[in-house]
Amino acid sequence: MLPDHLSVELDFVATLLERGQAKDAAEFVARHMANWVPAWIDGVGAATGMEFYRVAGSLLQEAIQDLREPGLLRDEGASLGRDGHGRS
Repeated sequence: MLPDHLSVELDFVATLLERGQAKDAAEFVARHMANWVPAWIDGVGAATGMEFYRVAGSLLQEAIQDLREPGLLRDEGASLGRDGHGRS
């Protein structure tokens, strides 16, 4: 089993969204990622002090918030491609 790793978990969420499983993606984010990602973002920002990581963390935090609510996702039942717009 792979340890918790942000890239693995984001890939899992992307796979669920590609399959049109927005509710499952929202549940995973709300029950798991939302519990540790915000603290991780704060830690990375504090440890590096670099603007890039602060901005990237802010964008990730917004995505986590949006993904926690499946109704906020555009066209919830649609399958999304890798680019998030229905294209692979």
